[in-house]
Amino acid sequence: MNSVDEAFPHSPFQLYIPPRFRVPLMISVPHCGTELTDNFRQNAASDLILKVPDTDWFVHELYDFAKALDIPLIHAVYSRYIIDLNRQLPGEQSLYANQSRVTGLVPLKTFRGEPIYQAGKEPSEAQINHRIEHIHKPYYQAIDDVLAQMQTQFPMVMLYDGHSIIGHVPSIQPEPFVDYMPANRSGLTCPNRFIEKAEAIIKKHGKTCVSNGPFQGGNITRSFHNAEKQVLSFQMEISQRIYMDEVNVKKYEPNWSQTVTILREIIESFSEMMLQLNEEAGA
Repeated sequence: MNSVDEAFPHSPFQLYIPPRFRVPLMISVPHCGTELTDNFRQNAASDLILKVPDTDWFVHELYDFAKALDIPLIHAVYSRYIIDLNRQLPGEQSLYANQSRVTGLVPLKTFRGEPIYQAGKEPSEAQINHRIEHIHKPYYQAIDDVLAQMQTQFPMVMLYDGHSIIGHVPSIQPEPFVDYMPANRSGLTCPNRFIEKAEAIIKKHGKTCVSNGPFQGGNITRSFHNAEKQVLSFQMEISQRIYMDEVNVKKYEPNWSQTVTILREIIESFSEMMLQLNEEAGA
C-alpha cells in the first residue's frame, strides 16, 4: 500500500439499540466482519486470504435473538485482517504472555501462519493509525456510548463479547478445542457465578466446556470491565464445528438451532442475574 488514504466505504459496525433497555446487558461481536478494502485486495498475499478464513463466521446471526429481548447488539463490518477490534492499541499492556500464539492489532499472518500480505506490501504505521481512527476507535466509542445510556437506568451493566473459532488451531493448542469456552479473566471481569451458570447450561445440553482456557478474554473484555464504574464483562468463545460446516463455511441444522438455544438461555440467565445484582445494590 502506498497511500495512507485507504477508503472505508462502509460503516465500521452495525448497531442495534432497542426502543427501551429492559435488561442491563449488551452484546458485542467483533470478529464476524468480512468486508475488505480495495487497497487490501490489491496487496493480499493470495486468493485464500480474500476468503478471510479466520472470521468468526455467522456469530452475529447466532445472537440475533438479542433484538427480541431488547438487548443492544453491535457487530463488526470489516474483517479482522483489516484491523482486529479485540486487540490492544500500540503502547497498551500486552494481553498475552506468549504473543507468538496470537495475531496482532493488524495481523500479518493467519492462525495457520500463512502471510496475509505480499512481501513488502504490509501496512505502514501511518496506515495502521488510519485504520485505528476509522474502525477501531469508533467501535469502542459506540460500545462506551451505549453502556453509558444503559447506566442511566441500570447502574450496573455487563458487556458480553461473543466469538467463535475453527475447531482446531495447532498454533494455539495441539488438541481440538472443546465446544464452549466462557471466560472472565479468571474471576476479574465479573463474578464467577456467571461462569458457573454458563457451565451448568452448556453441560445440561450435553456439550463440552472449559472456562478461562485457552482464552481468558481479549481486549474488549479487559478494556470495558471497570469495577468503579460498575461495568462487568464476559467473553464466550465457541468452536465453529458445533453450528457450521467448517470446510464449506455453511450453517447446518439441527446444530445451528441447538447452539442458538444454548446461547439464548445463557443470555437470558445473565440478564436475570444482572437485574438481581442491581436490585441487591439498591438500584
